[in-house]
Amino acid sequence: MKIPVFYGCNCDLTKIDLAFLNMKILPLTGRNFKNFLNKISLRHIPWFIDEIVNDKEYRLPEVGVCCRYAIIPLDINGNFDSDNWNHFQALMVILFPSDFTLITEYHFEPYDDGFHHFGGSSHWEFNPSGDRFYDNMLIMVPNEYAFVRKFISTYFESSKTSAPLKHMIDLYAASLDEFVLKYKFLNLIMCFEIILPGNYMLNYRLKRSIGLICGDNEHYCNIIMQNFNKIYDLRSDIVHGNLKVKYDNLKPYTNYCIFLLGKLLRELIVHKYNNIDEFASRVTKAGFGQKSKLSDNYKALKHPILSNTPIRRPL
Repeated sequence: MKIPVFYGCNCDLTKIDLAFLNMKILPLTGRNFKNFLNKISLRHIPWFIDEIVNDKEYRLPEVGVCCRYAIIPLDINGNFDSDNWNHFQALMVILFPSDFTLITEYHFEPYDDGFHHFGGSSHWEFNPSGDRFYDNMLIMVPNEYAFVRKFISTYFESSKTSAPLKHMIDLYAASLDEFVLKYKFLNLIMCFEIILPGNYMLNYRLKRSIGLICGDNEHYCNIIMQNFNKIYDLRSDIVHGNLKVKYDNLKPYTNYCIFLLGKLLRELIVHKYNNIDEFASRVTKAGFGQKSKLSDNYKALKHPILSNTPIRRPL
């Protein structure tokens, strides 16, 4: 059994109910996680685990405490799948583009009598993407928790079982963890390219499709389309070896891609995107401002805080 630990947020993740996945979120430090370890371990917790749960979290004066959160199984004999907790993390960064990521896995080996022995751990370095350590922490305000709970419970299974959508989601989440900016940018562009079949007139079809899916009216569809055209030109310069390429726009273009892909994935999740050819056909027939025609029974997300502003500004 593996117990994952996530970091990169400044909010109370324990308010997100994952019981339908046989999962519960707990702060890594403190009594509740220690009680869980006592319950599953033979007689005592190894001293290094005891040290971890009694450790103090980072406190930054600008954002407060940045907690590490563990996900534990409600029933240790039930299904506790790493695909589920990784998909949860991916959905969270789709809703809130941020540095929220997996940093540790604790490994426990079962004994015949039902108890577990601590078998080691795996660790990944936390690499903040902003100019300051706390710039891109995941932050939620109180009236967002209900929205997040409903979104995850409603769309978790459909977004995980759609092969093309899951591929995009996994690549997006992995791209956010990429440390080298140029490679992060190219990985994000790859996510966009997955939504359409074939290579014929790919640049035009991509920018039109993304504008149509992400824009709420004709004006914003056009802005997004024009922005993506600039982004794809930079991608072409990098990929095709233009030695005179200017990287001045790489960082703002990458940040724009992160927010635009978050918006695109949220829309595709609600559309329950699954069949690439059928969806592409609907995109071809629809006009700007008609994204509700891309699937049956489409209902726009009513996120209480999340704004489209970052993708509506011309680059």
